Amino acid sequence: MKRIMCGLALTLVVLLTLNCERDDVCAGSTPTTPRVVIEFFNYTNNSQPRNVTNFTIKSADNDSIIRFTNVNKIFVPLKTFETSTTYTFTINDDDVPQTPTFADTVTFTYATRDIYVSRACGYKTVFDLSQETGIPGLVVNNGAGGNWLETVIIDNHTIEFEDETHIRIYF
Repeated sequence: MKRIMCGLALTLVVLLTLNCERDDVCAGSTPTTPRVVIEFFNYTNNSQPRNVTNFTIKSADNDSIIRFTNVNKIFVPLKTFETSTTYTFTINDDDVPQTPTFADTVTFTYATRDIYVSRACGYKTVFDLSQETGIPGLVVNNGAGGNWLETVIIDNHTIEFEDETHIRIYF
């Protein structure tokens, strides 16, 4: 009887071990919903990256502010449940009165697609900046004269990954 119980216990342990699955954890390296990658360049020397100083991005819909200091590449989130996102890009946004502050309104217009990543990670949203509909994917100041953004170029209309520059801004 003792042998039968030991045999059943051993069989039970083996079956439980074989039925175990790895934990469903979304790895940090798994691509998720991307942000727009914007790189800044010198307007007079197009190939030279240029840092923005005391740069802030403020959402038009709420008081959300993203601050950057002395960078030439930024990552900007877009709304996943809407088809446009508007920000105010402000340069030299500090408390120094001798430094002039300049602001431009930037509106991203896009379509969204949800792509299945995995059971652990779920879905990610891919953004397609409008280009076929006649609506530009990016509007600066809605036709008004700009304050500091000279030229904006969309390099990649599909925003699926964060390892490439999507938009170049010259100032």
